[in-house]
Amino acid sequence: MGIKIDSFESGDNLGIRVFSATWKAMTFTASQSYNITAVKLWSKRKNSCGDATVSIRAVDGDGKPTGADLADKTVLEANLPIISTWIEFLFGTPYALVSGTKYAIVVRTSSGDLSNYLLWYGTSTNLSPDVQHIHSTDSGSSWTVSDTRDYDFQTFDDTDLPGKPTVPSPANAASSITLDETPLSWDASDPAADTYEVYFRELGDTWSLVGVAQAGVEWTIDFGTLDYGITYEWRIDATNAAGTTTGDTWSFDTLNFDQIRISYRLISGGNGNGPYDSPPGVQGTDWEYTGESNTITVKRLIAAANSTIWYESI
Repeated sequence: MGIKIDSFESGDNLGIRVFSATWKAMTFTASQSYNITAVKLWSKRKNSCGDATVSIRAVDGDGKPTGADLADKTVLEANLPIISTWIEFLFGTPYALVSGTKYAIVVRTSSGDLSNYLLWYGTSTNLSPDVQHIHSTDSGSSWTVSDTRDYDFQTFDDTDLPGKPTVPSPANAASSITLDETPLSWDASDPAADTYEVYFRELGDTWSLVGVAQAGVEWTIDFGTLDYGITYEWRIDATNAAGTTTGDTWSFDTLNFDQIRISYRLISGGNGNGPYDSPPGVQGTDWEYTGESNTITVKRLIAAANSTIWYESI
């Protein structure tokens, strides 16, 4: 839907009825040039008011709506909530507003009466000189300016959420990652992000936010974080003015060292499996340790002088 650009938000709950030939409008001056894609109204449905339509129109020299709809959206009655909320009207085709130009948000319903209507909320006390309430009782054929009430609205541009980051390094599900391969990197997507949030965890743990509002596409794991034989997961969320896109979860396995194995011998009459087989045999029944390990100690003589090191060959 994009970024909120222009709005009037009173925080009050003074409602005005919109139904049948009784149309309401709010004028505003575009604060910048942008493609308007949606309007939200703080409102709700009361009983059966028919479908609700919100449109953007130009205004005449008196500040009243004029001409055809520049952009419009109809929300079916069944989709109009009966509890007050920001109801979204997402236009099928955006319209390019010009900075400093006044426009009208026109609101009407397809049916209704004094007991069946769309209730649009606003204020009679916190009025703004930047907006203007206008109403019509003949389906927009004529309009009357009101200086006593303003009604809440928000407009939005066509800025899209950023795309998900791609091409992780290490590659997703990579294995045998050494503990010194600490940089994580990724490629930006279209639309581009302004910043990134980096999440990291050991498999099965909760996410930790380890990189906040990062502009670059690389993050370095603190030395000592990784351990051998562990699966780690990481995620990059992309953020721009329109909001945040949650990234995919990627993972990698660190290098796994085999344990030092102690020499053993199989016991005659056992099942033939030792301690490192699958399934392992039973100690004392199928195998027994010899008391030796598969490691050796090597001793060498080493000397250093004049920027040279000598060591004894074996």
